[in-house]
Amino acid sequence: RTVPLLLEALRERCTPGNSDASITPIAIARNAVRAMAKLGDDAQPCINELLTTLESGDSGLVECTARTLGELGVQAALPGLRRLLASQSPTTPYEAVLEAIGMLGSQDPSVCAELKPFTTHPKILVRCAANRALLQITREPIWANALLELLHNKSIGVRRASLLDLAAAGWLPAAESIAKARVEANLKLVALRELTEQCQPGEDRTLLEAMDDLL
Repeated sequence: RTVPLLLEALRERCTPGNSDASITPIAIARNAVRAMAKLGDDAQPCINELLTTLESGDSGLVECTARTLGELGVQAALPGLRRLLASQSPTTPYEAVLEAIGMLGSQDPSVCAELKPFTTHPKILVRCAANRALLQITREPIWANALLELLHNKSIGVRRASLLDLAAAGWLPAAESIAKARVEANLKLVALRELTEQCQPGEDRTLLEAMDDLL
């Protein structure tokens, strides 16, 4: 019953007259999309609806949908994500779109060419997301170095974002920098744990020691 209920919640936003004062149908739809990301292979019946939702006009819903499609590894989402990237619309959730493209890991050189301009975007968190995506796709240290540099940014929000982006990209050489970063210890633990989950057997000893030091 989970999938039908989530699909119903997502479609409900399109039904006229839904205006509950406490929570709007669009908010329910966003929550439904986030929940779909946790379904794994069981989310297959939701994919077509998610691909359609990616084209919706609500920025928050598009943001949730992009991340969910990325987490589910839906390669069919790549054309829609690339269209969003090229839209130049101020309402496009570029961070989420870039993250999703990185998660999909396309080896098409034209994808990287489209991502690279965002590494100099005026918004620093968009730059973080672009570097993360390029690191996930290419595994080239240049993109990791850009994120490592942002770990020293004066803004703690930027430091948090770059730390989590390095972890999401599974960049093991960043472990020491993550452990020493000027962010909350619990966030460093989250990042280090994510790195351990992406390790090969026997590679996680240093990470586990770093986590112990933070406890």
